[in-house]
Amino acid sequence: MTIINEIPMLLSTSMNQPQKAEQIIERMFSMIELFNIERLNFNAVLILCLAAGETYITLGQPEKAMEYLRKYTDICCNLQMPMRIRGDDFFDHIDATLNKLEIGSEAPRDESLIRESMFCALRENPAFSQLAELPEFQYLLKRLERYRGEEK
Repeated sequence: MTIINEIPMLLSTSMNQPQKAEQIIERMFSMIELFNIERLNFNAVLILCLAAGETYITLGQPEKAMEYLRKYTDICCNLQMPMRIRGDDFFDHIDATLNKLEIGSEAPRDESLIRESMFCALRENPAFSQLAELPEFQYLLKRLERYRGEEK
């Protein structure tokens, strides 16, 4: 998780090397898939999806940015409730460790606030302003807006 958490910073320092930035993104998402991080810690993957989208906008590749923004939206709209970090068959000690913590494994914020922040992270991010008029981007916002209004 330490490596995954440091990727946005690494990307920001690699903007003047487009091939390296793209390689960082590809390798990171390979690692996410390999270790099933999307299921284990969805928030880390959401942050990386936004970082990848911002990177591709900066690199002048809006179509690649949209690929990661679609992934961001899909993850948001398919989250299991209650939102929580969890283990799996491979990482089989995570649940026990988290249950010992005072805050546990569930999100420390109200789910409606989390849904709102997921929507705002896409809608209000200045890096994505050039995508605002694209029908596909509008569709992603509508999906998140519907998700934001769903009951628990």
